[in-house]
Amino acid sequence: MGGDDWAYLRIRELLDPRHRNELGGIVETRRAECEAALEDEMPDEYNVPLPAEHGQRRLPDRPRQLRTPTGVSPGVVSGIVTTIEQAAAGGPDGDEPQILVCESADSCIQTLLPRSAGLITLRGSMLSHISTLAREYGIPAVVNHPLAETLRATIGLGVPIHV
Repeated sequence: MGGDDWAYLRIRELLDPRHRNELGGIVETRRAECEAALEDEMPDEYNVPLPAEHGQRRLPDRPRQLRTPTGVSPGVVSGIVTTIEQAAAGGPDGDEPQILVCESADSCIQTLLPRSAGLITLRGSMLSHISTLAREYGIPAVVNHPLAETLRATIGLGVPIHV
């Protein structure tokens, strides 16, 4: 394995000695998948208004975008709703598992994941960074869930939820 090969591996694969003999094959497979994905053509521009009609430019007709919750890391868990700020400050009192609820999250949340039982975000996708981290840590997670706004409003009430 070369110096940058670790980037193609999962944390558990790197740490588990049972995978040592398989790492080279895993790296080559994932590298080939990444190279194939980078060869896909991307459009030059997104959300470009259509040419003017009757003196006004208009956006293309598109169906209304609805939030579709996406399970990105499997599992079932219940616990107390917690914000990132609360979790960073030590979380709520008691032994109840914490379920992080936020608008969106990135790699800064990684230090909170080992103490979290679940995750719900308002934005995200199967390939977002937080989804990858949730899978790496084995934490049940749902992204793009409109309920995240409502749950954040109930924080402090000790409302248990199930992910």
